[in-house]
Amino acid sequence: MTRISLALPLALLAACAGGDKAGADSGGPATGLSEQHSTVVVVTQSLDYATGAFATVDLDDHGLSDEIFPVAGDAAVRVSEGLIFQLNRYGYDSLRRYQPGVWGAPDWEVEVGDLANPVDARICAGQLFVSLYGRDHLGIYDPDSGLLTGTVDLSAWADTDAVGPEPERSLVVGDRLYVGLNRMNRTVVPWLDDGGVVVEVDCTSATATRSWPVGAGTRVMDRWGDRVLAGGAAHGDQPAGIYAIDPDGNEDLVLDLTEIGEIPLFLGVVGDQALLLSRDQDYGWYSVGCLDLPTGRLTPLEQTPAHLQDLAINDRGEAWVAAHWGWINPDAVQAGLWVYDVAACAVLVDAPIQTSLGPVALDFY
Repeated sequence: MTRISLALPLALLAACAGGDKAGADSGGPATGLSEQHSTVVVVTQSLDYATGAFATVDLDDHGLSDEIFPVAGDAAVRVSEGLIFQLNRYGYDSLRRYQPGVWGAPDWEVEVGDLANPVDARICAGQLFVSLYGRDHLGIYDPDSGLLTGTVDLSAWADTDAVGPEPERSLVVGDRLYVGLNRMNRTVVPWLDDGGVVVEVDCTSATATRSWPVGAGTRVMDRWGDRVLAGGAAHGDQPAGIYAIDPDGNEDLVLDLTEIGEIPLFLGVVGDQALLLSRDQDYGWYSVGCLDLPTGRLTPLEQTPAHLQDLAINDRGEAWVAAHWGWINPDAVQAGLWVYDVAACAVLVDAPIQTSLGPVALDFY
């Protein structure tokens, strides 16, 4: 494993600062924090996508239960309203629901459609909304039975390949769902960016209402007070960075990553502080940094060739990161789970918590 502590020059740190464009009075707990988290649920994956597995880690003693049951070679896990939803892709496109701690068999498993590529699943207004990267809509499912009950039409944001706008991660705020749309032209190699957006969905009426442009490869990341935080690569006159979306207004740039040439991947918020994962343009290096949201100041913490695949925040203010070997230089990487104290901007666990396969997705209950 290679983890390099970073200390950028003050001039570069100043260049990364976005001032107080998002305002200094926003605070508040991070989205998704519950009163009592006890367990990390983890999806792991082999280097060749051949197989995957499900694991758990006890938050108190970091005891690992590995390879509890198999999953697809490309899979994910999400926790919403105390229920675990495990998503399978890579030709095994399905969605499973589990009760916390009951892993013998899922409550139900449903197919979501050939090459639908489910990415995220969140309960909003009593229904389960699933982001389907290979469709031009969100799927709506009954969280109790798994039955498909409807869809949310996203065709108004279709890109030039006419396949769909590639809905990605989502975030629930009250009875609204905020979804990042990548909007990639996938008929050419490499894929072309058509400019991503964040779309607001009214969960009660199952309709997409408003949208905000956010760079390319747009990803909804977390909530900061009343604002939704999203990130994207550079596109047009929008620089790569973190944007704060006011549901009643426009989006503001919180952090500009142009100067250091990186693309934001994941962000987890605790109060006014956040842990940011980003990568370089060529997937050669991934970075971990601490972002002060009111000032937009980024403090570099670590840099690594490990592919940082996911991040989640628990109710203890810890950020857990899924670090996979990646495909550039896997021999230089020790895959595992990394743990940080967000408020202190510090590493909590010096050595990775190692699973048999490389972690790619995680969440808490």
